[in-house]
Amino acid sequence: MPLHLLYSRVSPCTLCTATLLLACSFMQKRRKRRAAELLVLEACDRRGLPGDVSKDSTPRYTPGTVFCTCDPTPLASPVLIACDDIALALIGLNAETEGLAQLVSGNELPAGCEPAAFAYAGHQFGSFAGQLGDGAAVSLGSVKTACGILELQLKGCGRTPYTRDNLSGRKYLASLVHEFEMMQALRSDSIPTAIPIALVADKTTGEAVLMRASASFFRFGTFELCNQRAPNGKAGPSVGDYELLKRLVDYAIDRLYPHLHDMDVSGEEERYMMFVVEVTQRTARLAASWQVAGWVHGTLNSDNMSIAGETLDHGIGRYMGAFFRHWVCNPVDRSGLYSYERQPDACLANCQRLAEALQPLHAERMQDAWRTVETTFWATFRQDYVAGMLKQLNLSPVPGGEDEAMISELIDCIEELSLEWRPTLSALGGKAGHGDLPPAGLEDWAAKLEMLRKRRGSF
Repeated sequence: MPLHLLYSRVSPCTLCTATLLLACSFMQKRRKRRAAELLVLEACDRRGLPGDVSKDSTPRYTPGTVFCTCDPTPLASPVLIACDDIALALIGLNAETEGLAQLVSGNELPAGCEPAAFAYAGHQFGSFAGQLGDGAAVSLGSVKTACGILELQLKGCGRTPYTRDNLSGRKYLASLVHEFEMMQALRSDSIPTAIPIALVADKTTGEAVLMRASASFFRFGTFELCNQRAPNGKAGPSVGDYELLKRLVDYAIDRLYPHLHDMDVSGEEERYMMFVVEVTQRTARLAASWQVAGWVHGTLNSDNMSIAGETLDHGIGRYMGAFFRHWVCNPVDRSGLYSYERQPDACLANCQRLAEALQPLHAERMQDAWRTVETTFWATFRQDYVAGMLKQLNLSPVPGGEDEAMISELIDCIEELSLEWRPTLSALGGKAGHGDLPPAGLEDWAAKLEMLRKRRGSF
């Protein structure tokens, strides 16, 4: 039937409705897909871990529970403040993706997303603190990328069951800008780190939300959920629940250390011990990279360190200026527990606390575990630290302890002269942009290093 005859047989109201439907259909085809639609999350990767799925954000004690589902609190008027193009590309988005600010704020969520805050405990400044948890963050799920599976998290998105009573679960822009910049700086220095995706802030209140990604947000403190009562009277919320502890370790092995399943070991006890050893090795390498770069974390509590060997919780962290081995970047750390010089010791202590937390799963090997962790940590740390320093100095290594002694002597000179750490190493290494003049006071060292480079070769 000709179109004009069709139109003559329908009422004006029907014709108007049909036209609108056709127009809407056309516009739907042309509409750009929004960020929350483009982001493809894996099926919820919690592999049978016990959780509270009530979506109740009321702060509470959660024994026997690893996570609690809870939705982000919306931001009224989010605007995009910063984004990392490399990280966005990894998850299939870009800065121009429509609705990016709504996704990062938590106002719009991907299909199938079940946001959850995770429980953990931890030692803070040497004392066991009992239940802690994600008090200002929720995990969205995992996404497959060219760099492997990454977990996505929103930080600053409102109250969760683990928010302290007097806090809102929100973060303000200045603190998250600093964290964003620290993550980018560490990544540019090839230091293992969680990575920033994007940062938004509310136009009116200044409250901000950071989307970040990591291989895992499981912390050392996650495995302290089942800890027995400490001398200060505090215990893990799931004290004595060793079946839960076993499920946590099995989950971590499946997720981050699957090769341990293929190792020829005598039983689960040995496999759990190997898990502790591998976490220790990654942590030692991370600590060595911080020391070489002159970066200080500032809050190396067991709840602020990742079992994936990546830097987490950068909010206090800073790069040193003039070298001072006792430098502290956290004003709360009056004793210098987490100073530059003591960072490796703090990392070792957390590895030992992990071994202690897992004691019920390898009780017969506990004494061996402490010795193995300490030996493994220092052997790995020294090897990576010396190699990293030689790379900075553009100098090939030699066998024996000669290099370690030389580096120690050089550091003493740099500290005595109060020289800037990074520019000084770059200049001594003959890096481009520093000219031919050695740092003032280190002329003899520059000549010595140049002579060694001619003898040994460059790095």
